[in-house]
Amino acid sequence: MAVGYFFLVFFGLFLVPESITYSKGGITKLVPLGLVVGFVPVLVLLMMKLLQGEKDLEKKLRMLLLISGLLGFPAAIVQDYYRLAQMEMELKANGLITQGVVSERTRKYGKGYSGYQIVVQFSANGNAYNTFKQNDENDQYREGDSLDVIYLKRNPEISRVLVFEEDW
Repeated sequence: MAVGYFFLVFFGLFLVPESITYSKGGITKLVPLGLVVGFVPVLVLLMMKLLQGEKDLEKKLRMLLLISGLLGFPAAIVQDYYRLAQMEMELKANGLITQGVVSERTRKYGKGYSGYQIVVQFSANGNAYNTFKQNDENDQYREGDSLDVIYLKRNPEISRVLVFEEDW
């Protein structure tokens, strides 16, 4: 039962739509956290049951490590979702827009994606920065093309190419 519950929660975290994951308010922003909070007590109870009658210390430690790993993985996923959501909200609220130039264009082949990725270089606070690679699914942009970039003044490494952001 606990293994099935683990997989339900684990895959549930990946299947949560972005509209819920990046929700600005309301109860929907708590869905990923709720999945983990609902999952942790079940694992703790399972661990207590499994270790209650066990005499072998080595086996107890192995089970403890296994269950700790199972607890840490979903927590790390939720923390990453939260960090990304906070970053996106801060970009939307406080981001500055500047012009950047496509400085790199590479072909990417992968599971479910075949196309180009671009990196846009821009200037902020007197220094040059690069965006993370972003997919150019329609193969629209070439090296040297100008694109708008939004970035945070306090940390220009947090940036996005605006044409790839649908709801900005």
